[in-house]
Amino acid sequence: MAQPHEPPLNFGLVAPGIYRSGMPGRNSVAYLRRLGLRTLVRLVDGPAYPPAVEEWIAAARVAVIDCRVGTNREPLVAMDGGALAEALAAAQRPERQPVLVHCLRGQRETGV
Repeated sequence: MAQPHEPPLNFGLVAPGIYRSGMPGRNSVAYLRRLGLRTLVRLVDGPAYPPAVEEWIAAARVAVIDCRVGTNREPLVAMDGGALAEALAAAQRPERQPVLVHCLRGQRETGV
């Protein structure tokens, strides 16, 4: 049986070597494998990766960087600027690319 070959939710190219999306799921493993990713930058606390994604991460030796930035909520709660700077720095390092920066749905934190 063929593996599903679909991108994660709200997937997109940010710049050469830098992608953004929602949390990778089992149906997106074949798609992500084709990209040759070296790094995942996770911006949120959330559920664990599904087993198929964990297996791909281990087999492909993909680095996972946890940069939990939080969410802006008006009027007084702002993202963690230090964590956001860490995520941006990780994404821009050529030795870490190609990189996928993701949050849960690829909207709030990743949209920043």
